[in-house]
Amino acid sequence: MKYFNILFWYVCVVAIQFATGQITLTAGPVTCNYKKKDLDDKYNINTDAFVLCNGSHCDILGKGVVIFEDILTIQKAGTYILKGTFNGQLIIDVAKEDYVHLVLNDISIHSSSGPAIYAVLAEKVTITLVGNNKLSDSTTYTLDGEGEPDACLFVDADLSINGSGNLGITANFGDAIRCKKDLKIVSGNIIISQAKMRGIKARNSVCIRDGLIDILSSDTAIKVTKDNDPEKGFIVIDGGHISILSGYKGIHSETHLTINDGYIDIKKSKEGLESQMIDILGGEIHIYSSDDGINASKIVDKTSGNRWYGSSGTDGSVYVNIIGGKTFITVPGGDVDGIDANGVLYIGGHAEVYASNGYGSIYGNMAVLDADGSNAICANATVIATGGYGARYKRGLEKRQRGGVAPPPPGGGRESHGVYQPYIQGSLYTQKAGTPLIVYDSDENIIASYTPSTSYASILVTSPKMIPGQEYIVSSGGNRQLFIAGAGASGTVPKIPSITSLPENKSSTTTTTTTTTTTTTTFIPLPKVVTTTTTTTVANSTAIISSSITDSVTIITPSSSLVSSTATVDSTIVDSTIVDVTTIDVTTIDVTTIDVTTTIDITSVDATTMATPTTIESTSIVTSLIESTNINPTSTTIVDVTNVSTQEVSTIESEVTETSATETSATETSTVKTTIIEGTSTSSSTIPTHSEIPEPLSNPCSSTILALGYQCCSEGCHITYSDEYGDWGYENGNWCGCSKVGVSKCAESVLNYGYYCCSASCSVTHIDVNGEWGKEDGEWCGCAMHDAPGNCSPSIIAKGYKCCKRNHCRVKYIDDDGRWGFEDDWCGISDSCF
Repeated sequence: MKYFNILFWYVCVVAIQFATGQITLTAGPVTCNYKKKDLDDKYNINTDAFVLCNGSHCDILGKGVVIFEDILTIQKAGTYILKGTFNGQLIIDVAKEDYVHLVLNDISIHSSSGPAIYAVLAEKVTITLVGNNKLSDSTTYTLDGEGEPDACLFVDADLSINGSGNLGITANFGDAIRCKKDLKIVSGNIIISQAKMRGIKARNSVCIRDGLIDILSSDTAIKVTKDNDPEKGFIVIDGGHISILSGYKGIHSETHLTINDGYIDIKKSKEGLESQMIDILGGEIHIYSSDDGINASKIVDKTSGNRWYGSSGTDGSVYVNIIGGKTFITVPGGDVDGIDANGVLYIGGHAEVYASNGYGSIYGNMAVLDADGSNAICANATVIATGGYGARYKRGLEKRQRGGVAPPPPGGGRESHGVYQPYIQGSLYTQKAGTPLIVYDSDENIIASYTPSTSYASILVTSPKMIPGQEYIVSSGGNRQLFIAGAGASGTVPKIPSITSLPENKSSTTTTTTTTTTTTTTFIPLPKVVTTTTTTTVANSTAIISSSITDSVTIITPSSSLVSSTATVDSTIVDSTIVDVTTIDVTTIDVTTIDVTTTIDITSVDATTMATPTTIESTSIVTSLIESTNINPTSTTIVDVTNVSTQEVSTIESEVTETSATETSATETSTVKTTIIEGTSTSSSTIPTHSEIPEPLSNPCSSTILALGYQCCSEGCHITYSDEYGDWGYENGNWCGCSKVGVSKCAESVLNYGYYCCSASCSVTHIDVNGEWGKEDGEWCGCAMHDAPGNCSPSIIAKGYKCCKRNHCRVKYIDDDGRWGFEDDWCGISDSCF
């Protein structure tokens, strides 16, 4: 009977879920993959079909396209170039497995009988924009039984838009752009000057990689409607500039909304952003909304006849997760919220959130920050929230709660909110809209500032710069009020989203700069389970080299030497300590052929500033090495060198000035021969050694790793460490070499940050200047990095810069010289990206 009851209960639950149409989502963020056909912008005017139109007549050069009266029809797969002015309708009607590449090259299409472009059937359509293009439709349509077609650009297939040109759309009947499957906007300028209904509507998903999108719509500006498939119904914004004036919602998706980068300006809407799961990882977002600025609600399958807008998901199935970028929210007040999470609200990472509610409180209903479940502001986030007179109601409620149980506020239940870092909160003299709010510390340093677009009388300010117990001055409208920062909440935040931070430098890096000295400790990731103890005896003396050493030697024999150094520049001291020296055969290399180029004084460089690219001279940087390691002129010295081609036995001569350990003035100058001699060492290590080199496996790893006495890892090994010997894994308590076949090679900067490379099947979750990031086993890792083509702008090369090596095509700056990226330094983006 017990089991029967359990079974009956289970059947009831399933039946209820089926009846209500609920679907279970996996927490975001969601990523978009841009494939070859999405990026396809190549065409040949001499070999591809070319259509030149004038009025209702078109001249056709090529096959696969025909015209009858005022209808131009593409009937076969291929690339089609359109130019001129056409008063008619373009129809794409090919086989369902066919791909059509449509190049709009200064074409204006106006249809007086429905859509300007109507893709009836295809597997995929890619539109490339060249020059200035315009589409406009009629005010009346002939619709089928499903109410279609109903958009100026209507595509019943996957649709991608790319190129560097413009597309202007005037939608007089319904939507401007409608895609019944997956829509990807890769690049180009799309200006929707009028949409009678929605600006952009897709059924399955919308991905925006780059470009300019300007929408004026009577209904929602960007919308995805699929609500019965957990793998669909999402919007991902990876970049671009989006401007919206909407009569309804700004950006709406049914399942996930992920914003990785870009600039989004929602100038007018009833609700700014809406989805069930919202992840904001970067970019800059401005929202002005007459209703909720950001709303997370559980949406269920509309085919069941039930739509639970606003239903709660305090278990984490509904959330707003803001962990990067800058978000500005303005709501005028009333029964609205700045952020309304009908579930969990999490603000953390290095996010900045500036939000104002003209008549609401900071927390609760009709508030700046409203959540049914956990409502948390966590470490490293910067938040300034301003509220109006409604804050007094909230403060009174909190006082009553301290005296006993109070009823929930009207229209909702109690929420759990907390700030998990130092903060200040309180009331101010009422200030008018547009009055700057500035927070100073006791030394008059600005901690945070914000200019709300509504009036305000209450504030919440938290910043990683704040210190608990310290005094802070809030300046607004000529008034200065003193606050003492609270310590913030402690403990664990309940029901946090799956990803709560972006990749950041894990290294313990400190830099101290004076007029003559630069001290740097550089983090080098090492296998975490390895402990090595080494003793080396070296004769001691002190020497200060009066000139820059450009002589260097490459040691071919394997060793495991580590040199930690503290460097100063321009005749200051570098302490070098040899930590481990294995037995080395006496081998020296002739390096007299190395060119000596200009030495740059690095004390004048601010390493923390990424400046706009400027013209630089074609010079090489040669690091000045100045030793004072108590080494006698005839003692053992090991110098590491790269790019040496000649391997002849020789000695290295350097002019030195000999001093005592306590003197700084020169007493004697002599030419000294420094020769590499055999050294001995004793070491104790937890790394096992092998007396024999194992047989190579079917997936061979680095021969150097094998020569060191280690084995290759099993196939598909996970790289946990990389050095000059190769890629290392760790299996069954032993270090081993990872195969070079099918292994993910990620950016070196990822490894330098202390992260590992992902597996070969890595899914890109985040992209920045350091590379492409994924997440495996709950940890950030680096995705495979493929070399980008080297065909960037010649003007960039002429200025002394290089083409970018990575393939993410992320433009950081554009000028007359071309498109710039940033990879440790400014570099040129490959022309193949566009």
